[in-house]
Amino acid sequence: MKNSKIFLNVKTYFSFSKSERNGVLFLTIILFLVILANIFIPRITISKEKNDFSAFQKSIDSLFVSDTVKVNHSYPPKFKPTPGEYGNKKSKPIHLLEINTADSVSLVAVPGIGVVLASRIIKYRRILGGFVHVNQLREVYGFKEDNIKIAFPHLFVDTQKASKLNLDSASYAILAMHPYIGKARAKQIMRLRYNPKNLPVNYNLLFSNNIFDSIQWRKIKPYVTTE
Repeated sequence: MKNSKIFLNVKTYFSFSKSERNGVLFLTIILFLVILANIFIPRITISKEKNDFSAFQKSIDSLFVSDTVKVNHSYPPKFKPTPGEYGNKKSKPIHLLEINTADSVSLVAVPGIGVVLASRIIKYRRILGGFVHVNQLREVYGFKEDNIKIAFPHLFVDTQKASKLNLDSASYAILAMHPYIGKARAKQIMRLRYNPKNLPVNYNLLFSNNIFDSIQWRKIKPYVTTE
């Protein structure tokens, strides 16, 4: 009884319809043909032999003699760069500006100098009496070092344009206004004019009275004169 039950279960699992049996038979035939083909048809082998490039390499090596390439120069190049192209541009000339006579419009056109800085330069130039060296622009308030490096190549100074103060006749107000003199030195200079020997105000008198030392005198010297 038990064996018949097992046989019934096996028969249930392995029972096929007619179309299913035909499909299984077809697949079996295909599998059999593949096995036969694999046995009797020789396999195609890929040759592992390397191609011989020695002749080609010799033709390349013949172009080189003493590490240089043989080039035929019998024909001129087809392309000639025109002036102004590919690094042949001529550098623009730097137009120099004389700072003792420049107006605000001209100063603003200089790289590194803006409207505000141009007005400060003109104001300082007026109270200074003119510039005797470009480095004096460093004394202008707000003239930063980065701007100075950009602007300086475009500027120069005509020292003949700077005006001078007469230490024997200039008023106290004019002397005191000068950046290199100031109020304290202006008062001392006024007192020196009334010395007992009636001596002119000169370097020896200024130095002996400790009004200017040698360094300060070099700065003020281009701006003063005595009678």
